[in-house]
Amino acid sequence: MRRRPAAGGEALSEPPTIDPHRPAPPRRLLRGSDRLAPLVGCRLLVGITYLDDAGAVRGAEQFCGTVLEVADGVVVVARPDGEPALLPADADAYEPAAAGEYRLKTTGEVIRDPDFVTTWQVAVRAGTPAP
Repeated sequence: MRRRPAAGGEALSEPPTIDPHRPAPPRRLLRGSDRLAPLVGCRLLVGITYLDDAGAVRGAEQFCGTVLEVADGVVVVARPDGEPALLPADADAYEPAAAGEYRLKTTGEVIRDPDFVTTWQVAVRAGTPAP
């Protein structure tokens, strides 16, 4: 499984709205959006590790949610608490999940037969509270 650094951000409490005046996402993420469109409606097992500037782990989260949308370089996943999570649409970071049970280290919850798996490492800026 490949791990990729990704820019961090807080989870949204409302469905994401796309600002028409924001800069366009990189072409690689737009291409990823096209390739990842079949994920919509699938269960995605997500692992996110938060690292400080020195590479030390500041926090982690794991969850399984349904992919709601793939557009504009972003994969939108429903968290179990209903909050949407936004992940980069880098097609290389999403893999079909092997059938079986996955135990989440952060909660102990057992996830059975998710459709896809993705893991991310997120750089947390100094002075930012750990997630």
